[in-house]
Amino acid sequence: MRTDNDDRNGEAGRANCAKRALQTIDSRAGNARVQEVYRCITFSYGTKTERMDFVPPGIEGLEYSVTSIIKKMRDPERTIGFLTGHDEVTPENGMPYLSRFITEEHLGYTTRTVDLRAGAEDVPSDIKGLIIMQPTRQITEPELRRINGYLMRGGAVAIFASGITNSGRDINPTVVRAEHNLNALLEGYGVTLNADVVLDAQASPSLQEIEGQRLQLPMPIYPMVGARRDDDGPGIDTAHAAFFRLPFVNLPFVSTLTLNTSRARENGTRFSILARTSPRSVVQSGTFELDLEQILPRARTMFANERTPAVVGVAWEGQLRSAFSGAAPAAQGDAGAQAPAADNTPAHASNDRPARLLLVSSGRLFHIEQLGAVARVQPGGPPNLRLIQNTFDWLSQDADLLAVRAKNVAEPNLREVTDMKKNLFKWGHIIGLPLLAGLLGVAITRSRASARKALKL
Repeated sequence: MRTDNDDRNGEAGRANCAKRALQTIDSRAGNARVQEVYRCITFSYGTKTERMDFVPPGIEGLEYSVTSIIKKMRDPERTIGFLTGHDEVTPENGMPYLSRFITEEHLGYTTRTVDLRAGAEDVPSDIKGLIIMQPTRQITEPELRRINGYLMRGGAVAIFASGITNSGRDINPTVVRAEHNLNALLEGYGVTLNADVVLDAQASPSLQEIEGQRLQLPMPIYPMVGARRDDDGPGIDTAHAAFFRLPFVNLPFVSTLTLNTSRARENGTRFSILARTSPRSVVQSGTFELDLEQILPRARTMFANERTPAVVGVAWEGQLRSAFSGAAPAAQGDAGAQAPAADNTPAHASNDRPARLLLVSSGRLFHIEQLGAVARVQPGGPPNLRLIQNTFDWLSQDADLLAVRAKNVAEPNLREVTDMKKNLFKWGHIIGLPLLAGLLGVAITRSRASARKALKL
């Protein structure tokens, strides 16, 4: 005789679900038991199958994971591009954890590198968005024109880069002006990425080695930017899709941004300031060394005065005007190759296909050491990792996933019921309710009897 459990075990085996240890705790008996069980969900759509290998006991994030798998099966070509060719950070170079994170979180995305070959190649049209992360070598003007043309045709780009390049240990790094040439593009949209570093009293701690000892130190070069309370104040805009509901983000070696808001908002483009450092921040500029062993002893004096928060994150959306005008120079590297002429690129993005551009002036926020520093102060895991997830959704403009993320789904806060309350509830229903109904019936009977006597009189 086969049981329901036998059938389910057979289905789980055919789906290649692995058994996982699950601990159950009996708080009243004061003991715990570990049992191996199948905890997986399988999905089938046509000839495609997907599997969520381990279903967590809680419900937080479960709807997002299920929705992501369904969308991946219906639209498998959800690819995010990473610019390469200028020593940028890419999934293969600097983010070795990304593919595993995408798989474990069931994000439903794939990544690929995009090499514009000095402007001879265009940005692929089959990607959902392009990420440019901390290039250290110059991006040529023909390549920047390709990126601009991609935006003007309704593309989405996220740039994570500072205005400096640092070398050496973070405890005493040497800082020089970045050579990536991104300002040749960004200034055309109304923003300048400055060659400086923000030091902030509101910073993340980190384990650093000093004189052979590993010490946890506050790192002013790792500003910790929390959720802001008003539009003009410090912090991150947690209503924006990229920073949605993040408690804070860690922005190491972040640079300031200078804004030309009238240029940024031309043609009715929606231009938003998404992140500012705390009022207790100072700016270092030029070529210099940051010796934290000297900075930390005088940190109280350095950050004593209230200062204006530095803008470190912005976004554009709408009919963004082209950053370039005039004929494009010949592309480097391929003889006779040339970037598209100005008349081949729209003067601005259209209302039907708006451009979307995100700029955060830190290029180290996804490095493993920074993620580790944030994880030590955030039990739920690094918010910077969730920023990657948010950025992918924002680039792909996935309204379904953003709507799922907007739901505040959490475990109900149920308190443990004592044995006395359980007994009161039990015997109240067994004896109390019938007794109350009987007393009510007696009261009604007597009331009717009194009414009949009054009528006879």
